Amino acid sequence: VGYGDAQARHEVDLFERTRLAVVAFGSTDRFTVGPQGPWVASPFRSGLDYTFWRAIARLEHRASRDLRLESATLVGWDRVEVLSNRRLGTPRANESSVLSGTGVGQRLTARANLGPLHSVHAGLDALAQIYNVRATERSNTVPPTQLTQSTVAGFVEHTLRMRPVEVVTGLRAEYVRYAEYDRWLLDPRLVARWRAHPMLTIVGGSGVFHQLPNALLMVAGFSLPPQRAWQNSLSFELDLGAQFDARVTGYFNYLFALPPSGGITPSLNDPGRDSDIGIDTGTLFRGQGRAYGVELFLRRRLERGIYGWVSYTLSRSERFMPGGPVT
Repeated sequence: VGYGDAQARHEVDLFERTRLAVVAFGSTDRFTVGPQGPWVASPFRSGLDYTFWRAIARLEHRASRDLRLESATLVGWDRVEVLSNRRLGTPRANESSVLSGTGVGQRLTARANLGPLHSVHAGLDALAQIYNVRATERSNTVPPTQLTQSTVAGFVEHTLRMRPVEVVTGLRAEYVRYAEYDRWLLDPRLVARWRAHPMLTIVGGSGVFHQLPNALLMVAGFSLPPQRAWQNSLSFELDLGAQFDARVTGYFNYLFALPPSGGITPSLNDPGRDSDIGIDTGTLFRGQGRAYGVELFLRRRLERGIYGWVSYTLSRSERFMPGGPVT
């Protein structure tokens, strides 16, 4: 396993009520499995090399005391390389796939205070991605393939303040289009905060989230639905004084429409075929999963230029097909 990341940020006040922030960040991660250690060429069973970069420009304008407008523009680049010769001597040996792509996104939002009890946060966003895929399978080069993904969404959140309780309800409606998939998705969400004590705030949240499927599998010819998650969390936030605060969070997420665990290298020469695992393609993406755990977080808030935090997460993730074993 090897990884590295970098980030940079710059902020400037353009006018009295207008501020511009630009942030750039990226990461590269490499993981291999083999008998002779990481990324040893002869032989390794499988490998994954993932690199991404993002640049975001955010413009914020305070139109009035109760209204704030924001615009954010995103440009990104990704590259994923998958190598596999896990089963030497079989037709599935010596395969590689490289996916690279660019993405452009835009978000417009407005935040308005409607009085001491109510506030609203609403917005629109759009994202377009273009991927190019080249692959080698059994020493044969597969013709390059291009894939596009696009989404357009609108969302609204309403905050009701009934001190010491605050309740946030939200709904996101998103139109997704990729390959042969074309559909609207609805994601309801709810968060509640209770100031139980001047030093203690309890926060609970639940919501539905969608994620577009892996682009490599879409290029391979599978008709994939978006992956779906039902996410739940409960947090205890402590104000420790002296600019220190702490948070303990427990979470439980249930996942739907997953590909099977254990690894899958789809055939790009024969779309829809999978000889790596013996299951019917009709049930290939009906997998489910659970992820649960606890996170401990301690932070020193910014004061006189000093800021820092430390966290620890203990978690477990499980994947299974309905009626099958848990992995």
